[in-house]
Amino acid sequence: MSVVPCQIIYNHLLFLDRKAFRFIFLSGYIVILLLNFSIVFTPKASEYFKKIDFLLAGVRHYPMVRNDIQEINNILNNLENLTKNNERSVYILASSGILNDDILRHACTPREHPSATCNKILASAHVDKRDGFPFNFLNAHYIIVANPIQYHLRPDDQRVIGILADQILNRRNIGSSFRKLPYEFSLDHNVKVYIYEKISEIRMSNLNNLSELFITYYPDKKDIFKINTSRD
Repeated sequence: MSVVPCQIIYNHLLFLDRKAFRFIFLSGYIVILLLNFSIVFTPKASEYFKKIDFLLAGVRHYPMVRNDIQEINNILNNLENLTKNNERSVYILASSGILNDDILRHACTPREHPSATCNKILASAHVDKRDGFPFNFLNAHYIIVANPIQYHLRPDDQRVIGILADQILNRRNIGSSFRKLPYEFSLDHNVKVYIYEKISEIRMSNLNNLSELFITYYPDKKDIFKINTSRD
């Protein structure tokens, strides 16, 4: 066989070897990426590849799994019974990933609960400097309170949650206008949830004291914490 045909065959085999190497390399790289993705985001994958997890990413970002969905539905079922055939609204004094007004509103779909009930869940104030005084709280007949009090920021940034919840749980100041109903719900992380019913109008003196308390914390935000009962 002449030198030229041998060289052609050699070059052809070399090209095939390089092509195969690239294919094997890319395939292996993709497999490693998929393994890392699965290990990071899928708990079952992490367990399955436990023996080689030292070769893979150490970070874990598993999706949140709730074990208290039935309790969330129990809260809504009771609210449905309490607000049926009346115009009474509901305010949620909680602001964490365990409980907040959005969680109940999203769980309260017309397929599961009447839309009339879902629409009675008022928007909560969550962040002091952004939302100001929680005026929707004044319009609610039922208050949902969690113990321990639920925050998603520092408590010092969510006094519109913490101060009101503390007064209701301890029946002080504005809390004297509410009574605890005979319901208790247990959510994840040992969070207890209670329903309070307004039994009398909140005294103006208590509202003024609450307003002044907020203003002492935020003197430069007086306009959004000043009580104005004619405000919508």
